[in-house]
Amino acid sequence: MAVQTVEREYRGYRRCSRIDYADSTSAFEVTICVKPRRVVFVSADRNNMLIAELQRLQDEGTWGVYAYCIMPDHVHLIANPGLKGLASAVRLFKGRIATWWRRSGDGQTLWQTSFFDHRIRSWEGF
Repeated sequence: MAVQTVEREYRGYRRCSRIDYADSTSAFEVTICVKPRRVVFVSADRNNMLIAELQRLQDEGTWGVYAYCIMPDHVHLIANPGLKGLASAVRLFKGRIATWWRRSGDGQTLWQTSFFDHRIRSWEGF
């Protein structure tokens, strides 16, 4: 018997219905981009704020972060979602950083409305 994969729209992207995005045993590559890809993460203060928030959310059990890479106009993560799911974890991270950005940034919206993710399926992919 063949397993049928059903794709569905999720945040404007096609998603496989067989992937549980709230599976805390899975790891995902996540990319979160600045709107409109302007360069903002170039100082130690800004980068330290991102790192502190990643750690705070991990301490709260929102997600487990295995690795991160802060680029001038986006952030890469390898993380496993907590029980509330990947979208909820990313939404919370972006919201908290956006709140800080409104107080100390350039007055523009910080993040793009969505994010990109890819489920890591094997140790080789990790």
